[in-house]
Amino acid sequence: PQNSSLPPPYTVMSSADDEGMPETLQYMEAASCYFEGLDKVFTYDGYEITTYPKTDGDYIQDVNVSSETIKTDKGVGVGSTLEDIEAAYGKDYTVSGKMYEYYQDDTKYIYFFILNDVVQYYGYGMDVK
Repeated sequence: PQNSSLPPPYTVMSSADDEGMPETLQYMEAASCYFEGLDKVFTYDGYEITTYPKTDGDYIQDVNVSSETIKTDKGVGVGSTLEDIEAAYGKDYTVSGKMYEYYQDDTKYIYFFILNDVVQYYGYGMDVK
């Protein structure tokens, strides 16, 4: 992906090597519902990156983290509880099913999927249309 659209206040902390991107374990693409071109999903060990096409390249729409070793800059991640999330990010979230979303603005957000009282996965997303 050429351009990052991740919300700036939300960063992912990882012990990954800074020398380059890890090996892609799986790659999928499909015609975009909203744009000319292909939406793409790159799967890595512990996370996925979804991109959408624009005329000047692909932009990141979503980073979905399933690894227990990758945490947010506030120490929240897979295995954290709702209490941990609220202590780190507050209670200003919206709930859709089991998804807790903290919007940075009208389009950018961090989300946590909670099942059996613990985070199963989380990510950074952007509403694009």
